[in-house]
Amino acid sequence: MPVELTIHDGEPWYLSPDVWTIPGNDPDAPPGQPIAGRRARLKALVRNDGNEDVEDALVRFYWANPSLGVTRETANPLGTARVTLEAHGQAEVLCPTSWSVQYLNEGHLCVLAEAFHPQLDQLPEDTNFSVPTDRHVAQRNLIVAKARIEEPTLLGFEVHNPFPSEQEFTVTAEAKDPSILYQLSETSGIDPELLQQGGRVELIGFTGTGCPTPGELEEAKHELERVELGGHEITGFNLAARLEGSVGLVSISQTLDGKQVGGMSLLLVQGQQGT
Repeated sequence: MPVELTIHDGEPWYLSPDVWTIPGNDPDAPPGQPIAGRRARLKALVRNDGNEDVEDALVRFYWANPSLGVTRETANPLGTARVTLEAHGQAEVLCPTSWSVQYLNEGHLCVLAEAFHPQLDQLPEDTNFSVPTDRHVAQRNLIVAKARIEEPTLLGFEVHNPFPSEQEFTVTAEAKDPSILYQLSETSGIDPELLQQGGRVELIGFTGTGCPTPGELEEAKHELERVELGGHEITGFNLAARLEGSVGLVSISQTLDGKQVGGMSLLLVQGQQGT
């Protein structure tokens, strides 16, 4: 293809190493996790894998609440930058505007970027972000939270139906090896040595409230088999998990007919919850 703009996905796809946040308003500051109540900036590594140069390609930046199935309608646009790339070249692109990170969800958020050219390399006509199949767009949906040892930690998140008609989704939580986050070590602010420390996550399950009773925690399940949502409808859940050791990782997946349409990860780190 003459012009082929790409922002690489991660493994899994919603952990892109090529979209990241910079705490504060200094574009030259190191990457790191956003801080609630303070300003932050976004950057993306954009590649032109095609055989022709491109001038004034567009790069759009977005943030969203911790969510599964993020769409352009539910994401918050931040700004658009321009970049000129030689064939097989690449460049780090800065969002031209910063924003104040909301206290909602303690500053946790999902970030996305998409690169395209209006004439030479257009976006698909679909209004949804087809992140796993569309090379133009990439997403980082990673939450880093402090947890008290042996005490339940709750993560609130949204489930979006990105389709115009009613759908029935499955939402699943699964403990993972934190070492899969090594791919993000250069752009996340996460110390690689932290990922080597021992620990695991005990999954308690999903709850419908942010203050579940002991009885509700006992009945919580690791999988929600039938989450029925109308067209473009949004609902909310909480995931309860308990950290054993220094660090642990959880992946949450949203599937439709066996195909993953949304995902996010939660990294629990030993410390005082909420600090």
